[in-house]
Amino acid sequence: MKIKFQIPNFKFRISKSRRKKNSPLEIRNSRFAGAFTLIEIMMAIAIFALLVAAVYSTWVVILKSSLVGQEAAKQAQRERIAIRTIEDSLTCIQSFQASIQYYAFNITNGDQPSLSFVARVPDVFPRNGRFDSNLRRLTFSVEPVSDSEKDLVLAK
Repeated sequence: MKIKFQIPNFKFRISKSRRKKNSPLEIRNSRFAGAFTLIEIMMAIAIFALLVAAVYSTWVVILKSSLVGQEAAKQAQRERIAIRTIEDSLTCIQSFQASIQYYAFNITNGDQPSLSFVARVPDVFPRNGRFDSNLRRLTFSVEPVSDSEKDLVLAK
């Protein structure tokens, strides 16, 4: 024995007379359904402007930090070269008791410290091509550049 239940088809229909004019249903079905409102466009432009500002500020920070890093690397390289030059010259010191007036090792301390000695410098030593002999007097001194900075100078 089979029992069948039949469910009536309930459909709600809104008649045209009961519908309000310019209801959301009509607007969705109208010819402007795919268009953007002015507020949506302005919000999109504002979000785009924020993204562009964030990218620009990040780029500026990257450029500034790159310049600071390059300057720090240059300073470290200058310091390495200065220390290497002093090491090379100190390992080549020449001293003869017979000519002590020419081969003296002089150190001056105070406001303008200096170090002066005679050394037989290698061919790769800075400014070595200007002299006929590798034997010469080297004088390192600290000279003020500004109120807070001083430079290490190798005199001719």
